[in-house]
Amino acid sequence: MLLNWLSNWWQQFRREMSVPAPPFRASKRTAVIMYGLWYGRLTKDEARIKAAEWGFDSDAIEQMIGEATQPPAWSQH
Repeated sequence: MLLNWLSNWWQQFRREMSVPAPPFRASKRTAVIMYGLWYGRLTKDEARIKAAEWGFDSDAIEQMIGEATQPPAWSQH
């Protein structure tokens, strides 16, 4: 159990270290959702559910998801 947890934690840590820093700054209110999407901790559906539970309207949710899942500007060349 502990070994499995450590293995999963290490894999998540390595995955996050290989992802470049996000091209946005999230507020304290949106950070869990936006950084969760950027680093792969949340899927889009999970982010929608979590944001709706926290009281975000559908337009704000889609804007957060769009901003958090866009590729970095430097990779669009």
